Amino acid sequence: MRRMFGGAGLYWQDVFFAILSEETLYFRVDEKTEPDYIAAGCDPFIYQQRGKTVKLPYYAVPEALFDEPESMEAWARDAIAAALRVKKKES
Repeated sequence: MRRMFGGAGLYWQDVFFAILSEETLYFRVDEKTEPDYIAAGCDPFIYQQRGKTVKLPYYAVPEALFDEPESMEAWARDAIAAALRVKKKES
């Protein structure tokens, strides 16, 4: 875990896959996983910088997952996989 965005960035090994901000957990998305979050009605991570709205590719975790540990783990693994896919594209 590293402090950032007024909250914390969560890492698995060296892979940045989640943000904890203002008591909300956000997971990393990409073009493969983003539709699941949109379908679940989740909000993206948005913040203000120099008067502009910035949207990062992270979405709030569906509330139901906090009561379903196995599902939470699956979504977390998907977030790590999304972060790895993006990292691979960038290198």
